[in-house]
Amino acid sequence: MKPALTTVVAAVTMIAALSGCSPTTDVIPLSNSQIEQVQEQLEGANNPGVRYVQPNDRTALPILSGFDLDGAPIEIPDSQKQVTVINAWASWCPPCKVELPEFAQVAKDPEFANIRFVGLNVNDALDAAQSISLGQGYTSMVDPDGEFLAQIPNIPPQGLPSTVILDPNGLIATTIIGAVPQGELATIITRVMQE
Repeated sequence: MKPALTTVVAAVTMIAALSGCSPTTDVIPLSNSQIEQVQEQLEGANNPGVRYVQPNDRTALPILSGFDLDGAPIEIPDSQKQVTVINAWASWCPPCKVELPEFAQVAKDPEFANIRFVGLNVNDALDAAQSISLGQGYTSMVDPDGEFLAQIPNIPPQGLPSTVILDPNGLIATTIIGAVPQGELATIITRVMQE
């Protein structure tokens, strides 16, 4: 049991004991789905910008077709049926620059070799974006006027940085508005990989 969940269970038990409730007659056990909901709420409380979407509630990402920073055609999602991480960023965005090294590190990790990483460079100067993207280890789509970012469901049209993780079917499994909590990217991606 996760430490935060243990704390919640202990608090509920203590309140029940103090209010005179008997565990054998008044406490209703939680089902597995209720426990998962509590865990998700606790995770959301620790990472308020991170939203996990239940498989039955997922929507498809519209197909985004454009060009990468080198002028080559690129499409998101592609037809490879793989988990895809899309990170919207710009060279002028300080929180974006803080989180980019973690994206580069995770993208190069052999554990995530089957994950597609794609940047979405929004409202940026091409030369500045190209210089920052050199060490990323993955390509970025150019979104010069924010048109592609505005098409992503549940992401603010000017929300930088933002990250979307697609499941293998191209459905939105996770959205992150704002910077990814430091050191959490691999854990967040792994959750989608393990479904």
